[in-house]
Amino acid sequence: MKKFTLLLILFMVLIPLSACMLAEFNGSRTGNENQLIMKYDVLNKTESQRLKLEEGDILLADIVSESGQVSVRIQKESDKPIYEKEDTPTGSFELEISESGIYQVRHISMNMIRQ
Repeated sequence: MKKFTLLLILFMVLIPLSACMLAEFNGSRTGNENQLIMKYDVLNKTESQRLKLEEGDILLADIVSESGQVSVRIQKESDKPIYEKEDTPTGSFELEISESGIYQVRHISMNMIRQ
């Protein structure tokens, strides 16, 4: 009987945890050619947004990561990224755009992320 109780308790704990780990997204996302705003509890996938930027524009980024790993890449079409960082820490940064075009912001997160 003790083995059954232990197994039952173990399953009661693991099933909700595994559901969180399997969930791809739980949060809100707003994106258009001028901005990308995401707030979420869970993001276990890649999200991206194309932004239409002009030479001289300043791209403002504000990242808050309370757990998990957040990777960010910003690049114009197939050019080399103008910003790329894995396991991005909480912080803010600005990027001045040197060439007009369509830039893709790619946001990759794994595990539980809270913003």
